[in-house]
Amino acid sequence: MSSEADNQPTPNVEQQVKPVNDDAIDNIKVTEENWWEKGEKREGVYLVENGVPIRIAGVKEQKKAAAGGPELSRLFWDTTADKRRIAATIEGEELSFVFRTQPTIDEKLLFSIPDIGTYIQVIPNSNYQHLMSYKENLYLVDSETSQITPMLKDKIGIYNLEDHFHETIDDFYPSWGSDAEISPDGKFLLFKTTRNALHDGNFNGQVWVKYLPDEEEYFVTDAPFTFIGFGSNDYVFYASEDTVERVHLRTKQSEVMVAYSLKAAISGNYLIYQPQQTLLFKLNVENKAEEQVHIDGLGKASHILTNHESPWVLIINQPDPQQAVYSLILYNVQSGDQQQLSIPEYMNFHMSWVNSEQFLISYQIKGTEQEETYIINVADVI
Repeated sequence: MSSEADNQPTPNVEQQVKPVNDDAIDNIKVTEENWWEKGEKREGVYLVENGVPIRIAGVKEQKKAAAGGPELSRLFWDTTADKRRIAATIEGEELSFVFRTQPTIDEKLLFSIPDIGTYIQVIPNSNYQHLMSYKENLYLVDSETSQITPMLKDKIGIYNLEDHFHETIDDFYPSWGSDAEISPDGKFLLFKTTRNALHDGNFNGQVWVKYLPDEEEYFVTDAPFTFIGFGSNDYVFYASEDTVERVHLRTKQSEVMVAYSLKAAISGNYLIYQPQQTLLFKLNVENKAEEQVHIDGLGKASHILTNHESPWVLIINQPDPQQAVYSLILYNVQSGDQQQLSIPEYMNFHMSWVNSEQFLISYQIKGTEQEETYIINVADVI
């Protein structure tokens, strides 16, 4: 969403929703301080890649790498990690990709070392297969056979990959496939492309789908398109400027779910969205029932983090958008239970889901090089 959205008028949503249950407000709980210490402590900074917490460089390592030049750039990743090299020929160029592996998960690649500009995702319900993004195109990485092959067709409709990269418009280089997302069931590969711009002048691009069971590729909708998440029954939810919409990935029928939203996320059959600061709603996307979610002290929802297998939603709350002070709200979309967790002002932090039962908080003490990560069971802090 654009930053200007904060200053635009919002629709009157109060008459469209169920009134908040005042009895439920009394059940809001506030946890004790240092709640993160209930989790598993790890030294340093971690991110979650393909469901696995990965150690990355912190402030100290980044300073060392910056001082040491390119030869130390690999300090961005943990140098003790297991790695695997796969050679491939792409567009006539002989390349060698280095992937980090997870020793406890047989043949699972986590990501490619970024000095070659790649990123990979695990394809669910596949046999050791991964999706790799490289130079504005998408590739299938088979870690069992050590093969890397193109994921998308090189000819489809009026588009021809052989001619594609030789054409530009005013130094605009179109992409064949990028910004890919894979549905949790492994059936749909959603991706953006700007190859259409050479023909229709729409530089925002288009959104296409590759239906993996039969490898059919087809147009879904025009951009702008900001991915929100996959829903049930083959739907995908996305933001198009200020609206939240969903489109069926087989019929390609779309509909507007919310006319105006600053932030939104999908959790099961519920769309959680913020139409304006201090307000939060949940919409049942099946029966369209809508109700306000009352959260004491809610300001701006900086992030709404969901896991498709968990009813819990992580909301990074900024009570006053003018101040860098945050709290964490856990909200259960099914039961309505809530938990408020304070976040000290001395922390620079990020959070992410590890799996349906655990989330990660990684933080730095401001003004120091002290960095720690905790992996927390949701059940321990609610």
